Amino acid sequence: MIELSPPVLNLQERCGPTLSLGQSALGESSGGSGALFFACVTCVLAILAALVLVPLSLEVSGSSLSGRFDLFGLAKILQQKLPSERAEETGKPARGDVPAVSSSAQSSVDPFTTPLLAPLKGQYCFNYLPAGDNVASRKAFAALVWSKLEPDIRELIEQRMDVCFPFEAVDDDIVKAGGCSKSECGENDAYFYISVDGKAAIEYRVDSVCSSAAEDGFTKISLLCKP
Repeated sequence: MIELSPPVLNLQERCGPTLSLGQSALGESSGGSGALFFACVTCVLAILAALVLVPLSLEVSGSSLSGRFDLFGLAKILQQKLPSERAEETGKPARGDVPAVSSSAQSSVDPFTTPLLAPLKGQYCFNYLPAGDNVASRKAFAALVWSKLEPDIRELIEQRMDVCFPFEAVDDDIVKAGGCSKSECGENDAYFYISVDGKAAIEYRVDSVCSSAAEDGFTKISLLCKP
Protein backbone atom coordinates (compact mmCIF):
# COMPACT_ATOMS: atom_id res chain seq x y z
CA MET A 1 0.00 0.00 0.00
CA ILE A 2 1.38 3.37 -1.08
CA GLU A 3 1.10 6.19 1.47
CA LEU A 4 -0.04 9.58 0.05
CA SER A 5 1.24 12.77 1.65
CA PRO A 6 -0.50 16.19 1.10
CA PRO A 7 1.34 18.84 -0.97
CA VAL A 8 3.36 21.31 0.99
CA LEU A 9 2.16 24.95 0.81
CA ASN A 10 5.10 27.15 -0.19
CA LEU A 11 4.52 30.56 1.24
CA GLN A 12 7.39 31.97 -0.77
CA GLU A 13 5.81 31.05 -4.06
CA ARG A 14 4.52 34.05 -6.22
CA CYS A 15 0.73 34.12 -6.39
CA GLY A 16 0.31 36.33 -9.49
CA PRO A 17 0.86 39.82 -10.83
CA THR A 18 0.79 42.68 -8.37
CA LEU A 19 -2.26 45.06 -8.50
CA SER A 20 -1.10 48.65 -8.82
CA LEU A 21 -3.20 51.15 -6.85
CA GLY A 22 -1.77 54.23 -8.55
CA GLN A 23 -3.90 57.01 -10.23
CA SER A 24 -5.64 55.59 -13.27
CA ALA A 25 -6.28 57.32 -16.57
CA LEU A 26 -10.00 57.56 -15.70
CA GLY A 27 -9.22 59.50 -12.56
CA GLU A 28 -7.02 61.89 -14.49
CA SER A 29 -9.80 62.53 -17.07
CA SER A 30 -12.50 63.22 -14.47
CA GLY A 31 -10.23 65.51 -12.53
CA GLY A 32 -9.46 67.57 -15.64
CA SER A 33 -13.16 68.04 -16.64
CA GLY A 34 -14.10 69.10 -13.10
CA ALA A 35 -11.51 71.83 -13.08
CA LEU A 36 -12.74 73.12 -16.48
CA PHE A 37 -16.37 73.25 -15.30
CA PHE A 38 -15.37 75.15 -12.17
CA ALA A 39 -13.43 77.66 -14.25
CA CYS A 40 -16.42 78.24 -16.56
CA VAL A 41 -18.81 78.82 -13.65
CA THR A 42 -16.39 81.27 -12.09
CA CYS A 43 -16.11 83.26 -15.32
CA VAL A 44 -19.90 83.46 -15.76
CA LEU A 45 -20.40 84.67 -12.20
CA ALA A 46 -17.69 87.26 -12.64
CA ILE A 47 -19.33 88.62 -15.82
CA LEU A 48 -22.78 88.82 -14.20
CA ALA A 49 -21.33 90.59 -11.17
CA ALA A 50 -19.60 93.11 -13.43
CA LEU A 51 -22.79 93.84 -15.39
CA VAL A 52 -24.73 94.64 -12.20
CA LEU A 53 -22.12 96.15 -9.88
CA VAL A 54 -20.27 98.38 -12.34
CA PRO A 55 -23.38 100.40 -13.42
CA LEU A 56 -24.37 100.73 -9.76
CA SER A 57 -20.97 102.05 -8.79
CA LEU A 58 -21.08 104.54 -11.68
CA GLU A 59 -24.49 105.84 -10.59
CA VAL A 60 -23.42 106.22 -6.94
CA SER A 61 -20.23 108.11 -7.86
CA GLY A 62 -22.20 110.49 -10.14
CA SER A 63 -20.49 109.33 -13.31
CA SER A 64 -22.37 110.15 -16.54
CA LEU A 65 -20.58 108.01 -19.08
CA SER A 66 -22.48 108.03 -22.34
CA GLY A 67 -23.60 104.74 -23.74
CA ARG A 68 -23.26 102.72 -20.50
CA PHE A 69 -25.58 99.75 -20.06
CA ASP A 70 -28.20 100.71 -17.48
CA LEU A 71 -30.17 97.65 -16.38
CA PHE A 72 -32.57 99.69 -14.26
CA GLY A 73 -33.14 102.20 -17.05
CA LEU A 74 -33.94 99.33 -19.42
CA ALA A 75 -36.42 97.94 -16.92
CA LYS A 76 -38.17 101.32 -16.72
CA ILE A 77 -38.41 101.53 -20.50
CA LEU A 78 -39.88 98.05 -20.72
CA GLN A 79 -42.44 98.91 -18.03
CA GLN A 80 -43.64 102.02 -19.85
CA LYS A 81 -46.89 101.68 -21.76
CA LEU A 82 -47.64 102.85 -25.24
CA PRO A 83 -49.78 106.00 -25.55
CA SER A 84 -52.62 103.98 -27.03
CA GLU A 85 -52.59 101.62 -24.02
CA ARG A 86 -52.70 104.54 -21.58
CA ALA A 87 -55.57 106.05 -23.55
CA GLU A 88 -57.57 102.80 -23.26
CA GLU A 89 -57.19 102.86 -19.46
CA THR A 90 -57.94 106.55 -18.92
CA GLY A 91 -60.51 106.98 -21.67
CA LYS A 92 -58.64 110.06 -22.95
CA PRO A 93 -57.14 110.33 -26.43
CA ALA A 94 -53.37 109.82 -26.58
CA ARG A 95 -51.10 112.72 -27.49
CA GLY A 96 -51.10 113.20 -31.22
CA ASP A 97 -54.39 111.34 -31.69
CA VAL A 98 -57.21 113.36 -33.28
CA PRO A 99 -60.58 112.52 -31.67
CA ALA A 100 -63.25 111.56 -34.15
CA VAL A 101 -65.99 114.14 -34.57
CA SER A 102 -69.41 112.59 -34.29
CA SER A 103 -71.98 113.34 -36.97
CA SER A 104 -74.25 114.98 -34.37
CA ALA A 105 -71.46 117.44 -33.48
CA GLN A 106 -71.01 118.52 -37.07
CA SER A 107 -73.00 121.57 -38.06
CA SER A 108 -75.71 120.81 -40.61
CA VAL A 109 -76.13 122.90 -43.75
CA ASP A 110 -78.88 125.49 -43.60
CA PRO A 111 -80.89 125.23 -46.85
CA PHE A 112 -82.15 128.79 -46.32
CA THR A 113 -78.69 130.07 -47.25
CA THR A 114 -79.78 129.38 -50.85
CA PRO A 115 -80.94 132.69 -52.38
CA LEU A 116 -84.13 131.03 -53.67
CA LEU A 117 -85.21 129.99 -50.18
CA ALA A 118 -83.76 132.77 -48.04
CA PRO A 119 -86.92 134.99 -48.23
CA LEU A 120 -89.07 132.14 -46.87
CA LYS A 121 -87.14 131.36 -43.70
CA GLY A 122 -89.48 131.50 -40.69
CA GLN A 123 -92.37 132.91 -42.73
CA TYR A 124 -96.01 131.96 -42.01
CA CYS A 125 -98.91 131.61 -44.44
CA PHE A 126 -100.09 135.19 -43.73
CA ASN A 127 -96.63 136.31 -44.89
CA TYR A 128 -96.10 134.33 -48.11
CA LEU A 129 -99.61 133.62 -49.54
CA PRO A 130 -100.94 135.96 -52.27
CA ALA A 131 -102.48 138.27 -49.65
CA GLY A 132 -99.42 138.04 -47.43
CA ASP A 133 -97.71 141.03 -45.80
CA ASN A 134 -94.10 140.14 -46.73
CA VAL A 135 -93.37 141.17 -50.30
CA ALA A 136 -90.10 139.18 -50.65
CA SER A 137 -91.53 135.92 -49.28
CA ARG A 138 -94.77 136.39 -51.26
CA LYS A 139 -92.86 136.72 -54.53
CA ALA A 140 -90.59 133.77 -53.74
CA PHE A 141 -93.54 131.52 -52.80
CA ALA A 142 -95.53 132.53 -55.87
CA ALA A 143 -92.61 131.67 -58.18
CA LEU A 144 -91.66 128.41 -56.49
CA VAL A 145 -95.09 126.93 -55.58
CA TRP A 146 -98.27 128.93 -56.02
CA SER A 147 -97.98 129.63 -59.74
CA LYS A 148 -97.53 125.88 -60.42
CA LEU A 149 -100.84 124.82 -58.77
CA GLU A 150 -104.24 124.36 -60.38
CA PRO A 151 -106.96 126.78 -59.23
CA ASP A 152 -108.99 124.08 -57.47
CA ILE A 153 -105.92 122.93 -55.50
CA ARG A 154 -105.18 126.53 -54.50
CA GLU A 155 -108.71 126.91 -53.16
CA LEU A 156 -108.50 123.64 -51.21
CA ILE A 157 -105.19 124.72 -49.66
CA GLU A 158 -106.49 128.16 -48.66
CA GLN A 159 -109.31 126.42 -46.76
CA ARG A 160 -106.67 124.69 -44.65
CA MET A 161 -104.77 127.76 -43.52
CA ASP A 162 -106.62 128.64 -40.32
CA VAL A 163 -103.56 127.53 -38.33
CA CYS A 164 -100.18 128.14 -39.96
CA PHE A 165 -96.75 126.60 -39.47
CA PRO A 166 -93.64 128.53 -40.62
CA PHE A 167 -91.09 127.45 -43.20
CA GLU A 168 -88.45 125.27 -41.53
CA ALA A 169 -85.66 123.00 -42.75
CA VAL A 170 -86.54 119.32 -43.08
CA ASP A 171 -82.98 118.31 -43.97
CA ASP A 172 -79.96 119.89 -45.66
CA ASP A 173 -81.76 120.53 -48.95
CA ILE A 174 -85.51 120.61 -48.24
CA VAL A 175 -87.72 123.16 -46.45
CA LYS A 176 -91.34 122.75 -45.39
CA ALA A 177 -94.31 124.89 -44.32
CA GLY A 178 -98.08 124.44 -44.11
CA GLY A 179 -101.27 124.80 -42.14
CA CYS A 180 -104.51 123.12 -41.17
CA SER A 181 -108.17 123.78 -40.56
CA LYS A 182 -108.87 124.85 -37.00
CA SER A 183 -108.81 121.85 -34.64
CA GLU A 184 -108.37 119.49 -37.62
CA CYS A 185 -104.59 119.17 -37.98
CA GLY A 186 -103.77 115.71 -39.32
CA GLU A 187 -107.25 115.42 -40.81
CA ASN A 188 -107.61 118.49 -43.05
CA ASP A 189 -104.25 120.12 -43.64
CA ALA A 190 -101.78 121.04 -46.40
CA TYR A 191 -97.96 121.30 -46.59
CA PHE A 192 -95.48 122.66 -49.10
CA TYR A 193 -92.01 121.21 -49.73
CA ILE A 194 -89.30 123.08 -51.67
CA SER A 195 -85.78 121.88 -52.48
CA VAL A 196 -82.69 124.08 -52.69
CA ASP A 197 -82.76 123.74 -56.48
CA GLY A 198 -86.30 125.18 -56.63
CA LYS A 199 -88.32 121.98 -57.10
CA ALA A 200 -91.64 121.88 -55.22
CA ALA A 201 -94.14 119.33 -53.93
CA ILE A 202 -97.36 119.46 -51.90
CA GLU A 203 -99.42 117.15 -49.73
CA TYR A 204 -102.95 117.68 -48.42
CA ARG A 205 -105.49 115.69 -46.43
CA VAL A 206 -109.20 115.58 -46.85
CA ASP A 207 -110.86 113.87 -43.90
CA SER A 208 -107.54 112.15 -43.06
CA VAL A 209 -107.01 110.86 -46.63
CA CYS A 210 -103.65 112.15 -47.87
CA SER A 211 -102.90 113.09 -51.50
CA SER A 212 -99.66 114.48 -52.89
CA ALA A 213 -98.12 115.88 -56.05
CA ALA A 214 -94.50 116.65 -56.92
CA GLU A 215 -92.78 118.62 -59.63
CA ASP A 216 -90.42 116.79 -61.98
CA GLY A 217 -86.98 116.80 -60.37
CA PHE A 218 -88.21 116.70 -56.77
CA THR A 219 -86.37 113.68 -55.36
CA LYS A 220 -87.57 113.46 -51.74
CA ILE A 221 -90.89 111.76 -52.55
CA SER A 222 -90.58 109.67 -49.37
CA LEU A 223 -91.28 112.79 -47.29
CA LEU A 224 -94.79 113.12 -48.66
CA CYS A 225 -97.85 111.77 -46.79
CA LYS A 226 -95.79 110.16 -44.05
CA PRO A 227 -98.02 108.75 -41.28
